[in-house]
Amino acid sequence: MIQWGKFEINKANNSETTLPIAFASELYVVVITDQASSGYPLVYGIYRLSSKSFYSYSRRSVTGDIESVTFGRWIAIGH
Repeated sequence: MIQWGKFEINKANNSETTLPIAFASELYVVVITDQASSGYPLVYGIYRLSSKSFYSYSRRSVTGDIESVTFGRWIAIGH
């Protein structure tokens, strides 16, 4: 099963995204694409996957600074 959506993170780190429909058993992978207008290339990290949500954070790829507001789209694959 595949789900997708978009998000806006207004926190500096550790933002939870709840899936529209919980997977029956497991969330396998999440991929995020950046849609921020800041002009800084961002790198995203995904962790704490569950059947109903995942956590993410973003950092500027050049400096490593935490990006406080990010906009993006995600796709999740699970079962």
